[in-house]
Amino acid sequence: MKVSRVLPAILVSGVGLASLYAAPALAWKTDQSANSLCEDGQALIDWTFTNKESNKKMIVTVKVNETGKVLAPKQADAGATIGGTIDAEAEKLTAGTLTFELKWADGTKGVDSRQASYSAIECEQPKVISDTDEEPKTTPPAETLPNTGPAAFIGLYGAITAASGAAWLVTKKELANTLRNR
Repeated sequence: MKVSRVLPAILVSGVGLASLYAAPALAWKTDQSANSLCEDGQALIDWTFTNKESNKKMIVTVKVNETGKVLAPKQADAGATIGGTIDAEAEKLTAGTLTFELKWADGTKGVDSRQASYSAIECEQPKVISDTDEEPKTTPPAETLPNTGPAAFIGLYGAITAASGAAWLVTKKELANTLRNR
């Protein structure tokens, strides 16, 4: 019976000694984020990844879980932040998750992954403003127009056109010649 009590003590001691001499485990210290946004009516996902390891570079591959889209791997140096923008190729985006697949840049064995979520968003197409969206311009009455120089001619022409309802077409060349000969 004494042997059975000694055996657990040896096993506990052995585990303690093994953990003292084992190589330190790599922690994969990271920080990551994902945010949805709209730009020119298109839904986008902005992402950042920070490698918080003090002396190990990581290779990071970003995957959009909902679409299966995978970005080209990027290297995150120790202590560095990398990021990018993913075009969702749609106006509407449901809430989802990015997976950051990690491996060591120096070839050290081991892989890990992290996730970051983004919210749903619905983008509106930008409004195109055309000439027809503007308020119509009115010409002031002729008595308020200046009565000298080229402005008088242009203002008088506008007042006559507005008053008579006539749509006279005067080219730039004709107007220039008229003003020069005045």
